[in-house]
Amino acid sequence: MVIHSSYHQTGSCTTLWKSQKNARCELIANITDENPDHIFCYTDGSEANSKTDYAFSIQELIVSNGLRNSASVFTAELNAILACLSHLTHRPPRHNYLLLTDSLSFQSIRDLKSTNPIT
Repeated sequence: MVIHSSYHQTGSCTTLWKSQKNARCELIANITDENPDHIFCYTDGSEANSKTDYAFSIQELIVSNGLRNSASVFTAELNAILACLSHLTHRPPRHNYLLLTDSLSFQSIRDLKSTNPIT
């Protein structure tokens, strides 16, 4: 597990998602502008070059972790959400948190009852 203590922003779009299209950055900017009283949590899972990883960020904290090579991107997405939520249980409950994730996370949650196993 890798924990980064610095957290950089480019406008309202974090470097965690910087490789995505500008439309995602615009959407994040709109969400953050509409919810100024929230602390934002970002999650993402990825699979590239036979390696599967996930990451989440909360304020200045960025945590990333690799999974076994046979893990699917859906497993990575779900692990990112689970790790982020687990970390939030150790933070003060008096804050409002908003978790931002991509559509693959919701697809993997929706498909939990499918016949295609998530590895």
